[in-house]
Amino acid sequence: ASARQRQQEAEEEETSLVQTREEAEERIERQKAEVEEKIMRDEAEAEERAVQSQREARAVAEASEKARHELSLKETVLEFQITLREREQAHRESLAGECETRHQRELRLLAAALHKLGIRYGRVLSNSENLAAEEAAPS
Repeated sequence: ASARQRQQEAEEEETSLVQTREEAEERIERQKAEVEEKIMRDEAEAEERAVQSQREARAVAEASEKARHELSLKETVLEFQITLREREQAHRESLAGECETRHQRELRLLAAALHKLGIRYGRVLSNSENLAAEEAAPS
């Protein structure tokens, strides 16, 4: 009975070991599958992040190009405005020179007119005094 019992215990232990081994192999297979699945998810996430990074890099590059273009346009506009202001200033200086010349001419003409007027006034005054003296003199 004891040999039979030992044999039965050995069979049960063997069955238990086989079952434990099968369970361990199943767990190993599940864990392998889980690890492979996690690796695939991580790779997919990494690929998605790479795609997103590429999109962001393109967007940044486009924004940078747009900003450079706008800056170039602003520089062109500013250069044009500076050139226009320089022309306007040169024109104003030219006009100011012409006005100064005209003003000097007007002053000379006015001085000449006043001089002639003074001479005429002197003659009229002289004639008036002569006439007054002739009228006052008894004849």
